Amino acid sequence: LSFDTQETAFLKALMSLDAENYLSTVEVNELLGLSGKTLENQRRIRLNTIAQLNQKIQLFFQIEKAIERHISPRTKAIINKI
Repeated sequence: LSFDTQETAFLKALMSLDAENYLSTVEVNELLGLSGKTLENQRRIRLNTIAQLNQKIQLFFQIEKAIERHISPRTKAIINKI
């Protein structure tokens, strides 16, 4: 099982959160080094990264959808939970 530097940073940040907290889109972009990308590329890379991490986690730990994305109706922030 191998995670690259950005995946590792993303997973550590998710695991450090308690149940009431989340990572915002801006925080995820920072963790994945996406600040210089277009909005569409940021979105695509975030989605692909979460999908790849979920595949790895499912393969090695048999946990389906370990990372879920939710849109907060109040703040419009993306909520990622593990």
